[in-house]
Amino acid sequence: MSKTNLIIIDDVSGSRYGQEMSDKNGIDSMIDQQRSACVQNGIQCNVTLYRFNSNLNKIHDSVPITEFPPIEMPHFSGGTALYDTIGYIIRKFSAETYDGEGKVLCIITDGLDTASYRYGQSQIKKMIDDVKQKGWQIMYLSENVETMRAGYSIGISGDPSDGSQNISTGRGQLGVTMSGRATNTALTQMLYTSSGYDPY
Repeated sequence: MSKTNLIIIDDVSGSRYGQEMSDKNGIDSMIDQQRSACVQNGIQCNVTLYRFNSNLNKIHDSVPITEFPPIEMPHFSGGTALYDTIGYIIRKFSAETYDGEGKVLCIITDGLDTASYRYGQSQIKKMIDDVKQKGWQIMYLSENVETMRAGYSIGISGDPSDGSQNISTGRGQLGVTMSGRATNTALTQMLYTSSGYDPY
């Protein structure tokens, strides 16, 4: 069974102000649930967490899920450099260092891109299409129909058969959705697929 990577990119732009505790608790709960699944089934998984607004900040890089600590409270401010963040992460995890390892990318955002200057929508769609062909699994968690459609526009159809999930929540409900059973069942299946584990 190959090693897999759970890569979380978390939108901490100013429009999420007031959701700090919900964001922290949601990610902590998500990690706890995936840790249990990985330990129970012998899956070797490293977790990477980046937070982004107008800038990109590395919080944890390739930490074994069994050792991943509770995260610190976020500080929400700035714009949303969504495309630049996705582009950077895809380039980083497409490097030879990660050859032969599974990748599950979980994108958490409440809004549309407002601050990217390195990448545009069409470039990111092509990059996502390319990595899905290479076996990446991608989950896109957003707050409303408009942001859900933004996920569609960059190639995240929400069809599990093509390695993607596109999940929309209500306003201010991202934290609840991150900790929810349906989200974590889908994420666990992505980890199974990316690691080569067959539960049946």
